[in-house]
Formats: sequence, structure tokens, C-alpha cells
Amino acid sequence: VLVFGTDEQVELMSAQVCTIGVGQGDRFVCENDSRYQVRSANEHDLNRLISELVEKQKMPQQILFLWTTQNSEQPEKIGINSLLGLVKALVAIRGEAPVSLRVVTQQQVAITDEQVKLPEYATLSGFVKALAQEHTQWSVRVVDISDAGVKEHLQQLVAELAGLSQEYEVVLRQQRWVSRLVQVDYRNEKTQAGPVIEEGLYLITGGLGGIGLEVARFLQNEYRTKLLLVGRTPFENLDQEKRDRFAQLRHKTAVVYECVDITDKESLDKCIKKHESQHNCQLKGVFHLAGVAMEKMVAELTVDEIEKVIAPKVSGTKALHEILVRRGGGLCVNFSSVNGFFGGMTTAAYSAANSFIDAFTVWQNSQGVNAYVIGWSMWQEIGISRSYADHVKALSRARGYIPIAVDRGIASLKIILSHQYQEVLVGLEKGCWHIDSYLLETAAIRNYLEAYVAGHEGILSQLQNVEVGDCYGTPTTASLVAVTEIPKDSDGHVDLEKLQTEFGGKQKAVKTLAPRNELETQIWSIWQEALGVTEFGIRDNFFQLGGHSLLATQVVS
Repeated sequence: VLVFGTDEQVELMSAQVCTIGVGQGDRFVCENDSRYQVRSANEHDLNRLISELVEKQKMPQQILFLWTTQNSEQPEKIGINSLLGLVKALVAIRGEAPVSLRVVTQQQVAITDEQVKLPEYATLSGFVKALAQEHTQWSVRVVDISDAGVKEHLQQLVAELAGLSQEYEVVLRQQRWVSRLVQVDYRNEKTQAGPVIEEGLYLITGGLGGIGLEVARFLQNEYRTKLLLVGRTPFENLDQEKRDRFAQLRHKTAVVYECVDITDKESLDKCIKKHESQHNCQLKGVFHLAGVAMEKMVAELTVDEIEKVIAPKVSGTKALHEILVRRGGGLCVNFSSVNGFFGGMTTAAYSAANSFIDAFTVWQNSQGVNAYVIGWSMWQEIGISRSYADHVKALSRARGYIPIAVDRGIASLKIILSHQYQEVLVGLEKGCWHIDSYLLETAAIRNYLEAYVAGHEGILSQLQNVEVGDCYGTPTTASLVAVTEIPKDSDGHVDLEKLQTEFGGKQKAVKTLAPRNELETQIWSIWQEALGVTEFGIRDNFFQLGGHSLLATQVVS
């Protein structure tokens, strides 16, 4: 196992498995065949490390990245930038050769009644999920351990290295936890007084974007709020459409636009104080919409590009939080994306930014700020989604991300603010295989174990109480099927196909529908070549047949 960690961490792992340790230093050093030092986030050092290991035929297939369990003044540099350098080195030198990569964080996720820590490394969650979807030959996962450290979770980490679980993110405590979604029917939920104060002063970041202007109109119409809209572009450089829409807002209530960098905390605070003085009232809350999207494969990203994308959601969110805390708290509504939870091919930087804001919102609520985070799918022909190519929108739709009309998006915002749930995803299609695999009520039955039993009467009743667990010790449901005998092939091996055909409980209920015209035949042939399968019909789902986003993009091109 290639272990990126401290001397102590490497020694602990060495007692369990054969290791090559990599520590952080101020230059590249090969101490011996099993111990190196490199500069963190230095692509040259990481390339040299992987090259030397490959040349010496000592490159492990399993990698345990523990640098992200260490306290750091620059967590982004130690975390996402170092991981980026490692990934680029692996791709450049080893291509798509199989890799089992486990990126370990320490109590970045709060389970049950745990104390919530500042989620310094929460960007890694979205980044790793996107990475896993781009490199389907790799096994990539974020593993969060408790504050007790590596020693306490040693055996669990060894199991994670070898485990074949398809989860992109797990949390290790005394048990192993995975992320799941619960659908909320607001019709059955008790409403509460909304957190927006009438005629209060509110800040909207990204305020002259398409969605920002709609939110501003909503706050005016519902609460007659005073609004301070901030953005990166000077007003004189805005296009005429945005100027006209801003002019419409100014006819209703007090609305001001300021060009401010939200990552500059002091400049932002100075701007807010000016308008607090003018209105003779204190800022009551923030609607944080500012963000930068970028579509690029991980191996093609640069550190500067990642910083550009994550800055509004990381540095900007921290600055806004501190400004609210200085004023004794207040409302903070963070606009996020479903990519923060699900990841997505070519969205690593954007997914990382949004996974941070998702985790940060949980921490905010422990610090006296009334914080909400809403992960949207994509707003219909408004905001960032306007720049998406048609095939990207189609792929998103196929994965269960529903385009949200403006009126429905604003209605969803109003409903969320009048109920208790403060971490919500909007625009997911229940019934879509991708979404259902994360729903608590359906995820457990997507993959199931079926046991065929032949023998004397009563054997099934004896087996009913047998507990079956996976390699992590998680209980697994097994469906027991009684058969007269286990069919075997001519070589004496179990004939699985015949067994499932004759006795299986999950046989295909719908007959495969063959192509009916020239166009369908052409598409069927392209899918057959790309997927390497032959038994499918025109109503089958590309992703359920084993396809993924990268392959879909290649098919389109």
C-alpha cells in the first residue's frame, strides 16, 4: 500500500500491510525503497515519485491518502491541490491502470450527536465523487474517521482498501455509515414562521445573475425587503438586459448594487456597514448565490482553475459567515448544487465547491447562524445552466436531474424557508435508477443477495436466523429460495444461468423491444459497440446497461 502520511501513521499501517510511506518535506527525498518525502501539491515531485515506483516495479495498486487527516493552515493546499497532483501523475504515467484510492479525512462529517468541526477538507467529497465517475476503472472513495485518529480505525481502514463497495463516501465510527436521502412530502409537514424579517436589510451575492434577480424580486414581493446586491462585475460593464431588470427592481423597494469581491472580508464588511448606516438598520441575513462553474476533466485541471471555482463557495462563504457572526448571527441561505452530493463527470472543481458549502452549513448552525443549504438540479434556461450544451442537459435529465422552471424554483424556496429542514436537494426524479440508488427506502434493495437451497424439508427455517454480513460487517439481507436440486453444467460447476432462469426471483418482466427503424438500428449499433453488450432494447437505460458519463460523452462526439 502506498501511504501518504506521517511517520507514525505509516508505522501503524506497516504493522497491518506492506507499505511504502510518503511524507511531506521541503524537497524530494528517497530515504530508502520504502520511504519518500515530497513537497505537498508539487506536481513535479509527485510525478517523480510515481515514475520511480513504476520503474522499480514497486508501484502498489492500493493508495491510502492520510495527509488530509492533519491540521493545516492551508487545508486546500494539503488537500485538494495535493490530491490533484497525485491524480495527474497517475494518469500521465499509468493511464487507466486499476487503482484503489482511499482519501481519509478526520471528523468532517457529524454523525448523530457528535460535535461538528469546521469542515476544512469538505471540498474533497465532491472532488472525489467526480473523480470516481471519470475514472471508472479506479476504485475511489472518501473515508471519514473520528477524532480518535488512524490508530482507532486501523482495521476498518484496511477493510476499506480491499472492499469492493461502490460507495464514493463512507464514515467510520464504531459502525460504517453511508450517505442516503430521505424524500420529504411538505404537504404532511408542519409549517413554521419564515426566517425573513419584513422590511429587513438583506444581502444577495451573485445578485444580478438570472436566479439572483428572481430571488430579489421574491424578497421584495413577499417581505418588502431592502436589498444590497453584490457581484464581481462593475455596473457600467453589465449588459443592457441586466441593467433593465435591475431598474425594474428599484421601482419597488430600496435596492442597491455594489461591485465587491466577496472573498475580501474587510471590503465586503465595509460595503455592508455603509448601507447599514444609510438605512439605519443592521443586516438581517444573506442569500449566497455567487458561484463559478467549470467543465473539465480532473487530469486537465490546474490549481489556479480550482481556486477560481472554489473561492466564492469556500473563501466567500467563510467571509459571509464571519460578517453575520459579528452582528450576532442572522439568516444565511446558501445556494448549492446537486453536484455537491452526487459529484459528476467534468465537474470536479464545481462539485468540490458545493460539497464544501453543504458541510459548512451544518457547522454554521452550530455557531449561532440560522443557515439553510439548497442543492438545486438546474434552473431552466437561467443561471449557469444557460451555458450547458444540449447533450449535457440530456445526460443530466437521464440521471434524474429535473430542470426547474423559475416559478417552481421560487415556490420551492418559499416552502423550504417555512419548514424545519435546512439541508435540502431540489429537482430530483424519484423512480430514476440513479436517484433511487441513494434513497433510503430503495437503495438497500437495488443490489440484493439471493441464496438457493437444496436439501431436506425444514432447512429453510433453520437458515432464516443466519446473519449474513459483508466484509465491513454490515448486515446484508438474503432472499432464500428452495430448489429441488442445484443445476450443474457438463464440467460439474453450478449452472448460474439455468439456476436464475428457472428459480430466480428477479427475472426480466418486460420483453426486450428490438429496433424498429433505421435510426433506432443505428443507435443500437453505436450503443452495442460502446457498451460491449448485445442483449438490450430501445427502452433500456444507457446508464443501467453499464454506461457512464464519460462514455456517454464519447458516444455523443
